[in-house]
Amino acid sequence: MDTGPDAKTVGDLMLRARSSVPPALVPPEELARVAAYGRLLPARAVRAFAYEVRLGEDRRVDSSYGLFDAPSALAACERLVAGRRERSSTPEALAAWEGLLGVIRAWAAGTGLIGRGLRVLMLELDAVEPADALPLPLIFWHATKDWGPAAPEHVGMLEEILGMLAAPASMLGRAREAFRLGYVEAGGREPTFGFALGRSPRVLRLLFDGPDPARTVQSLQALGWEGSSAALLQLLEQLAPMRPELVISVDVAGDRVLPRVGVDVFRSGHGPLALALDVLERLGLCAPEKAKALRELDDGWQWYAASETEYLGRRVSHYKLIFAGSAPTEAKVYLRYGYRDGRQP
Repeated sequence: MDTGPDAKTVGDLMLRARSSVPPALVPPEELARVAAYGRLLPARAVRAFAYEVRLGEDRRVDSSYGLFDAPSALAACERLVAGRRERSSTPEALAAWEGLLGVIRAWAAGTGLIGRGLRVLMLELDAVEPADALPLPLIFWHATKDWGPAAPEHVGMLEEILGMLAAPASMLGRAREAFRLGYVEAGGREPTFGFALGRSPRVLRLLFDGPDPARTVQSLQALGWEGSSAALLQLLEQLAPMRPELVISVDVAGDRVLPRVGVDVFRSGHGPLALALDVLERLGLCAPEKAKALRELDDGWQWYAASETEYLGRRVSHYKLIFAGSAPTEAKVYLRYGYRDGRQP
């Protein structure tokens, strides 16, 4: 793998590490397209990135980027917006990014709960047209673990972020209820929220990661989700033999909980994550050539020397099933890369 010590952008890393990416999962033309988006962000600001791969016949691939350091994240995003301000980006896109920049500025300045508690900010970029337009990310964030899963600061920080993003006030009421159901009452492990800057209407994503799937499904019902709880629970029971960690997400638009549910399947240490492939294939959600490519990958970290002082690592992060109404409709896999200076972990 030729990554080289002089990669300046994430896109450079993607291209130099392309030999580590199975073409059945990320076709060469998709890798080149996604790398063009990776070039928007400097490698020094993003310590991890991922390919989001659809496991059916759809060949499209999306990408996500992890921002862990506030000053470098701020410099990178301000440069991105400044460089595209005069291009084909719409006023709505510029306004959305100004709101996001406000969040990152508060993070970098140590202002409010954002400055005290924001730990990781994830940017998930989908393809946009035209190609030189300012991409609008779906953002996710994690707060400091010092607060504890049920600490009210999580909702306080969410309120600060939604205010800067000009989100409808009705979203906060749903989020407060989701937090009470999933973390104050049901013992969730780590509150995570997401917000889609590019959706119309904009969407707040609420994530439940409690240890009891049945309790989590009950929480979704109480929140107002109208899908089939019995069918969703049956799906989760199919995954139970591998004892994974499950994160279930719903989207809120205004004050309405949308029908779509996401089920993220993470390895919990009790067995290979690849065991989830059996379920995906039985459901008819994974193309044979993609299943074969995934089984040929070790789903643990594989580290490669990028230079004398740099390492690039790859692993299968997790699987995602999209559940709509009463049945799963699509599956994805996330191929994660991390890189760092110094000794190999």
